[in-house]
Amino acid sequence: MKMRWVVSVAVALVGSLSALAQPTDEIRNWTAPPYWMPQAAAQASSEPSGRAALSSGRQALVTTGSTPMPFVAVTPCRVADTRYASFNAGAFLNGTPSVQAAVTRGFFIKGSCGIPANAQAVSLNATVLNQSARGWLALWPGGTPWPGTSTVNFAAVNDSAVANAAVVPLSSCSSPCGDLDAFAYLNLDLVLDVNGYYAATGIVNSLNTLGGDITLTPGTNVTITNTGNTLTIDAPLTVGPKGDPGAPGAPGAPGTPGTPGTPGAPGAPGADAVYVGVNWGLIARNTIGSPVAILRAGPFGSFGVVDAPPNGVGSLGLEVADGTAKISFGNEVDFHNMNVSALTAVGFNVFTTAENSQTPVVPANGTLNMPGITFEINPHGAGLSSTTYSSLVFMPAANSTSNRWSGYIDATTTGLWGLTGSAFNSPATTANCGINGPRCTFAQVQAFLATGSGATIYSVAVTKGRDYAWQGAVDGLRINGTIYDFEPLGVKTVPVP
Repeated sequence: MKMRWVVSVAVALVGSLSALAQPTDEIRNWTAPPYWMPQAAAQASSEPSGRAALSSGRQALVTTGSTPMPFVAVTPCRVADTRYASFNAGAFLNGTPSVQAAVTRGFFIKGSCGIPANAQAVSLNATVLNQSARGWLALWPGGTPWPGTSTVNFAAVNDSAVANAAVVPLSSCSSPCGDLDAFAYLNLDLVLDVNGYYAATGIVNSLNTLGGDITLTPGTNVTITNTGNTLTIDAPLTVGPKGDPGAPGAPGAPGTPGTPGTPGAPGAPGADAVYVGVNWGLIARNTIGSPVAILRAGPFGSFGVVDAPPNGVGSLGLEVADGTAKISFGNEVDFHNMNVSALTAVGFNVFTTAENSQTPVVPANGTLNMPGITFEINPHGAGLSSTTYSSLVFMPAANSTSNRWSGYIDATTTGLWGLTGSAFNSPATTANCGINGPRCTFAQVQAFLATGSGATIYSVAVTKGRDYAWQGAVDGLRINGTIYDFEPLGVKTVPVP
C-alpha cells in the first residue's frame, strides 16, 4: 500500500521600510509583525457617545482558537480614500465620501487589494486629513462593540496628515456591517492602505522532531513545487501491513497510603494593632441629612457577598439615601497646615454594592456615581483670588464592579479634580480648575495652586453626595507613603509596600 502526503507552506513577507504611507498617490511600505494572536471573544463595552448604529442586525465578532496566525504580504495598496467619492465606492456603507462626526462608518476590506475572504486581521496604515481640531479616530471589527481604544491621535492642525500603522482584526459578520468600523468625534477624511493580512495558514516549523531551518532536497520519492508563496512537497510512502496488537499489561499494585504528618505548633500571637482613630471621624459641619459612615468588618450591606477588603479585615461603610444628603468622614488634625504641593500620592479602593443599579453620569464633566476624596484648603492667593477657603475634590474616572472591591484608584493619574467656591467657578474653566466646569488633572490643579504663595490643607476626608444615592465602602486611603486602613476598631496606619 502506498500513501501520498502533501505539505503546503505559506511564505510570509514583511516589508523592511519603516516609513508610513503618505496621503498622496504614492504608497510606501511599512513593517508589520510576522504573527498575530487572535483576541478572545468580543465582550460588551461602552461605545463613544453619539455613535450611530449601522443596523440592529449586527452580529458580534467571534474569534476562535489561540494559535498565532502568520503575516501574508501583499503589494502596498490603497483600499479607501474618503476624499474621492468615486474611490472604491463599494467600501462606503453610509453612502458619503467622508467620515462624519460621531457617526460610525463601515468599510469593506476583504476582496480588495489581494485581501482574501478568510483574512482575520489586516496590516494597515491609517492616515487622517482635513481635521479641524485635536481628537482621535478608532478602527475596530465591523458590527462589534467599540473596544475602547484609538488607532490615530491627532492635534488641532487642519489639513495636516497624521498617520499610524496598526494591525486591526476584521469582522466575521455578514451584510449590512463592513469589515471595519471607523469613528471620530469630528468630520475628517480617512485614507486606508494595506500591505498584508493574517489568516490561518499551515506553517512547517519542525520535521521528524527537528526544528529550526530545515533543508528539503528533491529525490527519487520527493517532488518539491514552489508556486508563489506556497511550497508543496509530494512524497509517496510505502506502508507495510498492520501488526498484531500486543497483549494488555497487568494492572499495577495499589500504593500504600502515606502516614499523616504531625500538626505544626501554634504560631505566636501577632503584635497589637496601632490605631490613630482618635483624630478620625465624622466631620459634622460637612455632613447633611441622615447618611451613614461606619467602621465595620468586611464590605458594606451585601447579603452573602464574600470579597475581602484590600487591607486588613475592615472598611469604612458609606450610605447616602438620596441627592440631598452628604457625608464626610475624615481627619482635621494630622494634615493641618500641610502644603498641597507636598502631595505626591493620593488614592483609595472602592466597594460598590448591587443596590446601586444605576451609575449616572453628570453631563457637565462626566463624573460617575462614586465617592470622592476631599481636601479643605486655604488657596493662599492661587489664581489671584482673595478667598481663604475652598474644597479640593477628587472624583474617580470609573465605577467599581458591583459587589467587588476595585483595584487601587490612583488619584494622581486618573479621574478629575475641582475647586469649590465662586472664586474658581465664576465662570468655571480648566484654567482655574472650577468644580462646576471641566475640572483638572492632578498635575494641572497642583500647578494652578502653585500660582499663589502655597496652598495649605485644613482637613482630609472621604466624601459622598450631594448628587445621587449610593451604598458601599472605602478602604486603603493613601496619602503619600502611608495607607490609612479602616478597621472595625479604628484607623490603622500601614506603610506603602
